[in-house]
Amino acid sequence: LRTMGFVSGVAHPCALYHRGRDLQLVFHVDDMLVTGEAHELEWFRREFIKTFERTSNILGPDAGQAREVTFLNRITKWCDDGIT
Repeated sequence: LRTMGFVSGVAHPCALYHRGRDLQLVFHVDDMLVTGEAHELEWFRREFIKTFERTSNILGPDAGQAREVTFLNRITKWCDDGIT
């Protein structure tokens, strides 16, 4: 992740930030959650799979985006009236 430009947060080493792309990332064991603009998340996915074998989804309303994702056994849904 550091080679991709991420820096560890001061509060916790498992929380990282990419200044140039305004991406926030948190991970626990083999679960990872990344937040940011859709085009930056696509960049992250392309770069990440160059090194790691991984499945991923981008939560959102657009074609090709998932309406539901799971992180740490918690379900997050993209609904018409907001995120739940």
